Amino acid sequence: MSLIASLTLLLGFALALGVIAQRFGQPALLGQMLAGIVLGPSLLGGTRATPDLAAVADLSVFFVVVTAGLEMRLPHVLGTFRGRGSLALLLGCLIPAAAAAAFVWTMDLAFVPATVVTLCVSVTALPVALRILSDFGLLNTRVARVAISSALASDVLVLLALGVVIAMATSQRDAGLLGTVSLAVIKLGVLLLVVAVCYVVCARLPSSRVWQRLQSTRADAVLMLALVFVLALGAVAEWLGFHFVIGVFLAALMVTRGSLGDARFD
Repeated sequence: MSLIASLTLLLGFALALGVIAQRFGQPALLGQMLAGIVLGPSLLGGTRATPDLAAVADLSVFFVVVTAGLEMRLPHVLGTFRGRGSLALLLGCLIPAAAAAAFVWTMDLAFVPATVVTLCVSVTALPVALRILSDFGLLNTRVARVAISSALASDVLVLLALGVVIAMATSQRDAGLLGTVSLAVIKLGVLLLVVAVCYVVCARLPSSRVWQRLQSTRADAVLMLALVFVLALGAVAEWLGFHFVIGVFLAALMVTRGSLGDARFD
């Protein structure tokens, strides 16, 4: 089946099941994901996961994450790591991890496969969480900030841990545990440093005369630079071994009305 035919079938079926899910008080995303399961190789096999569809899926995730990130601010998300929010973040990761550990124990898996399964189950899919909260109109609530912060933190930590486990089990076995862990920590430090520098620059942009002049004379350039910035931070995250979604979401949190102007931001 061609790409256009596959998209037509997927989007039409997803739209129908999304509407049905909403009729039962569920987010449209539930029906849309069900559409993918039904049409995919799991059941009917009407569509196949081709590289073309994978590229479209990545773009879809990109725009979902950017849209949600624009509705939130980085200080608000980071603020949930203080006080009672930190306990909620910890439980949000430990509870599914404990359930997954109990499951792999009953399956009698070897250490490496068991660890990988436990870590993967512990992750909250950030784009899915963002889309569900958006469908319910909860993105600007404290509950959403705690949920998203938990998903973001668990994604970063689990990806780091997965990198260590897989490296120790495969080609980098000779590097030793200490060397592999150190490399993972350095990568996280580089990502945090890049995010911190970007945040400082983005915070100063609205008051910059050069940027204000650019806003008034080259509106298209301002919008394009914002898009390039979001893509670039996603590329940096991917280069460091994280999912591009993490970098894209953090970048979108830094793009504000002040830096784009009301009309372009909307």
